[in-house]
Parts: sequence; C-alpha cells; structure tokens
Amino acid sequence: MTPDIATAPVARTRIDRTLSTRELMLSTAQEAFLQHGYTETSMDIVSHKAGVSKTTLYAHFESKEHLFNAVVEKVIGEYDRLLTELPVDSDAPFRDQLTEIGVMFTDILLDRRAASIVRLCIAEGGRIPRASLDALSKTRRRMKLRLTEFLDGHGRAAGISDPDGFCDLFLALINSDYQLDALLSSTMPGADARRRHVEKAVALAMRLQN
Repeated sequence: MTPDIATAPVARTRIDRTLSTRELMLSTAQEAFLQHGYTETSMDIVSHKAGVSKTTLYAHFESKEHLFNAVVEKVIGEYDRLLTELPVDSDAPFRDQLTEIGVMFTDILLDRRAASIVRLCIAEGGRIPRASLDALSKTRRRMKLRLTEFLDGHGRAAGISDPDGFCDLFLALINSDYQLDALLSSTMPGADARRRHVEKAVALAMRLQN
C-alpha cells in the first residue's frame, strides 16, 4: 500500500528522531565508559549525560551489558565497512598492494576509539561482557578473511605458495608487539611510523616466504 503523502514525512521524522536519540545515547555511553570504566559507569550516569530519561535508555538497551555491547558493535561495524573493499591498485606491484593493505589494517587496529576500548578491556579484565570481547576479535577474523582472499587471487603470481600460512605470518608481523607497545604508550605512532613498520613487515614476510 502506498503511504499517505501527509503521514509519510511524519513517520520518517519519528524514525530519524529515534535513530538520533539512539546515536546520542551510544556516543554518550562510549564517553562515559572510557572516562569512568565499565564497572563504575551506571545507566544513571549515561541517561543523565545524554539528557534522556532512564525509561528511554532502557527502552533501547535493557541493561548496561547490552549498552556496552552496542557501543563496541558500533565501532566494529564501522571497521567492517572499511574492510569491504581493500585499498588495492591492480596495476601496482604486489609488494605495494600488500603494503597498502597492511597500512589500512594497522590504522584500524590503532584507531583511537578501538585502542581506548581495548585498553578498557585490558584494565577491567573479566568484568567486560564476553560478547564485547568476541566482537573485538571479529575484526581480526575479518582482516584475515579479506587478506586471504587477496592472496588467493594475487599471491601465487608473486611466489606465495601457501596463502594461509603467509597470511598468518604477515598479520603476526604487523600486529603482535607493535600494537601492544602502542596500547601501552601515551601516544600512538604517526602515519609515517606506521607505514615504515608495515614496509618492514612486508619485506620480512616476503624474505621468509622465499
């Protein structure tokens, strides 16, 4: 049935208002969790900071656990969209293509929002909802899937005989201690430093492969 012309804009306005309220609560909750920690953040704090009633907050998120999971899923969802299409120039040499993929992965892993959430999870330990920890690992699995697909299509021509093994090696080289050191530091490495790190990882992975 075709919606009534007079009521359609009203319905759309209500939907937009609902979405904007949810986004406001999610962004406010993210700030609160990062400022106070998971344990010390309450639904009272979030509703007060967001300027909404507790009834409205609970209408969207039935508990603090569900709210935190939604915050994590929102951040991870943005990374998943980025991973839909890898930054690959089909005319560029294989090493250059792999470097651009590695830079993209490193930028995602060291993104300020992701790093803050990971730090929070490390600090809070077992108090963090399991679903949120699973969501964080989802990005790494998506990275491995996308890189494996790329290697299956381009790696063998570059001498990569074992795409799965090369994928594990390369991801370990660009992540591992580099990400941990960055998370424990007060400042994140800049774009130039990240690219140099990835270029070294590419060179080492190719050398070990051959």
